[in-house]
Amino acid sequence: MKVSEINTWLRAIVNISNNPLSAEKVILEYLEQQYRPYTVNDIVQNLHGAIGKSVAQRALETLAEEGKIVTKQYGKITVSVANQVEVVNLSDIIKIPTDEDLDNQLETLKRNIETLNQKIDSANDTPSLSSESVEKIQSLSQDVTKESKKRVKLVCIVINFKFH
Repeated sequence: MKVSEINTWLRAIVNISNNPLSAEKVILEYLEQQYRPYTVNDIVQNLHGAIGKSVAQRALETLAEEGKIVTKQYGKITVSVANQVEVVNLSDIIKIPTDEDLDNQLETLKRNIETLNQKIDSANDTPSLSSESVEKIQSLSQDVTKESKKRVKLVCIVINFKFH
């Protein structure tokens, strides 16, 4: 750490030994900037005693509870380092539907299916052709049948005439 950085830290931490919130902020900023593990004694010494050991210890405990730093116990010594990877709640990123949401969607889909089935049934019950159309089709069909019979007779007559 350069002398100018130390002076900046010292100016930032004047009169914070009695204010744990400011101590937390300074310690967290220091750990994030250095990004290497430190014990409480290391932090107090590196900040040139501007923060007392008990205030630093409380600040580290609070930061660890908040998940802003990671601590590891080695016997009687606790080592702290800034938590660079913040744990993100997956449900915040991806909206995972609850059981209630899924039940509501299921009920909505069931109602839609019932409505569509009713429409299908009503469409099947009513003829797609009107009775007038059916009568016209039958009439035309009879006309075509009569015409077809006439042509068959004519073909038979022509064939018989050629061969006799």
